Amino acid sequence: MTLRQILQSATLKSEELIDKISNTSNQAVKTRENLFAELSDELSRYVELEERYILPLLRKDPQNKALAADATKGNKELKSRLEELGAVPKDDDAFLAKVADLNKGLQQHVRDERKELLPAVLKALSDEEAEEVASKIQDGLADAERARREARQRQAEQVRREQEAAEQAEQAQRAAARAQKAAERDARRAIAETADTIEREAASAVEGVRHVAADMAESAQRATEAAGEAMTIYSGTARRAGDDVRVMIEASNSALRTVAEVPTAYLEWASRIARASTEAPQRLLACRSLKELAETQRDLLSDALRDWMEGSSKLLEITQRASRQALRPLDARLS
Repeated sequence: MTLRQILQSATLKSEELIDKISNTSNQAVKTRENLFAELSDELSRYVELEERYILPLLRKDPQNKALAADATKGNKELKSRLEELGAVPKDDDAFLAKVADLNKGLQQHVRDERKELLPAVLKALSDEEAEEVASKIQDGLADAERARREARQRQAEQVRREQEAAEQAEQAQRAAARAQKAAERDARRAIAETADTIEREAASAVEGVRHVAADMAESAQRATEAAGEAMTIYSGTARRAGDDVRVMIEASNSALRTVAEVPTAYLEWASRIARASTEAPQRLLACRSLKELAETQRDLLSDALRDWMEGSSKLLEITQRASRQALRPLDARLS
């Protein structure tokens, strides 16, 4: 493309985007946001290329300094209108009014440049110089397009990593919930079975005491006082057996309450691992040297090992506390 063709077509993409935005409704917020992002990128690139390659040529010629100043002022006004449009909520009626204002300023800017700036530039340059400038502008456009494509790829990759991290966190939460339900179910079953066994054995012991007492009472009718003392001993034994049963149930309940903390600790540990896996790629991408990359990888490994040890320590602490709480009523009873 010649320099004339490049300058005449520089704003075509921006004009197409403005037309698309003008045909959207207040409900199409996401569409407006995406179109505005493209428009902002196109206009910023247009202004940047003009100020880098065209205006310096005009400033060299004393006759064109005023024209370069006007073009610079027009670019500032264009960027100001673009910033104002970006600040307006995309679902507001004022948004389309600002779009129309931006389009009006762009059209006036294009007319002025095609009428004055373009002829002055072409007049100031030889054919070889014009071709060289056109080549630089095309290279700049190619670099900008490549950078934008790479940015989209990085953004897509970041979105993919965030989705994977979110899925992993959700899976960890579901696994933790299942583990908690299973632990509670197993604990309730174990306590219920233990309590039933203790109650049956206690009842059997009491019944045995009653039978023994009855037999002794029958065989010792002539020793009423001795039989009465024996019954007193057996009654005390039955009461102590009942107290022991209550202590065993209390110890089991205490263990159950502590075991319920295990799923919470596991969920906290899984959340930290998921959060670390989300932050790690961002920290690695921010590295600007091989040394910084190695140091970041070292830090990530240290953080992962520390999280692992802290999680294991937390689970062991819960286990120890469960044992101590379960033993406390038993030790008190035995003493």
